[in-house]
Amino acid sequence: MLADIKQRRLVQGDRYLTTEQAGQMLRVSKAAANLAMQMLARQSVLVRKQRSGTFIGHAIDSAGETTDSQTMESRLEAICVVLSPDRFIPATQVAAGIHDELFGMDVHFSFLPDERPVDFIRERVVSDRVAGRRIGYLLVSCSQEVYRFFAEQDVPAAVIGNVYRDSHSLPSINGDALKAGRLLVDYLLEQGHRKIALLTFSHWRPGDNHFYEGISAGLAAAKLSHDALVMRSLPNNPKEFSYEAVALMGDSTPPTAMICRTRAGADAIAKAAASAGLAVPKDLAVVFGWGTEYSARDDESSHKGDCPFPHVRVCPSFGRHAALATDAIRRISEGENLDGKRVALPVELITPE
Repeated sequence: MLADIKQRRLVQGDRYLTTEQAGQMLRVSKAAANLAMQMLARQSVLVRKQRSGTFIGHAIDSAGETTDSQTMESRLEAICVVLSPDRFIPATQVAAGIHDELFGMDVHFSFLPDERPVDFIRERVVSDRVAGRRIGYLLVSCSQEVYRFFAEQDVPAAVIGNVYRDSHSLPSINGDALKAGRLLVDYLLEQGHRKIALLTFSHWRPGDNHFYEGISAGLAAAKLSHDALVMRSLPNNPKEFSYEAVALMGDSTPPTAMICRTRAGADAIAKAAASAGLAVPKDLAVVFGWGTEYSARDDESSHKGDCPFPHVRVCPSFGRHAALATDAIRRISEGENLDGKRVALPVELITPE
């Protein structure tokens, strides 16, 4: 469509194609054409007026070209999504979120190796620089070393997730971990639970402290003693969660509720409870929520409504995370200083019907 506008030398205020006409020109469905026109409308390339039609917006100058203030094609050539090989993310949502902000932008996915990830990504960044390519980097729950590397580089980068203290200059977008912890513990307290176990990962990531602080704040507000919360740090392995759950249920004063980070952990705890002859949630309440790492699989099951456990969900979709991160990358590439900018997205408690 941008090529069509340029070829026809259309300018602001000129009438543009209908959705049906655009679909015929592009040889795509009417729905696909409508989606493309919506994206251009968000960038002010088009203006859509109900009952009047579609017109050229102010992002097109008098020569029919897109203005620098509205598009990034002349500034950024691509967005590189950097993530660990064990991370699951909905790639189509990520690409759509990026295109919501930078329509038509090339999107690359770069999976970090388990060994020497910094050397791997350094080679990529240096290669882009030598070739004169303007690349923005969207980082998804990477290691501390990778974050530190990008914090020291003069490249536009933003994080989906929380960052470590030594890479605090990187802007980040994530769910509100403090609120997530508070929502979960308040729910359990309302259900009458007074002895709660928190089963988390032994490798703590940025934001886990906020998740724990949210839980502690809820217990303090309820005026419970220090032994109301039992905490266990475990390897990220469902079997370990199952073993520890069995051990805790065998205590002389066992917890009546357990909090963990992910759906996989909740499933493992429920399986352990069943093996001990306990029913969830009648005999043991199990809840989960993520404090730092956003779990796309958990989000998908939550939206489908097939999750049997109360849990916390980040309200915007993963695509919205990507759109916000892309907006930060764009602004940095235009010279705006976003050092240390944090966006804590709202979270909500979801309970089974």
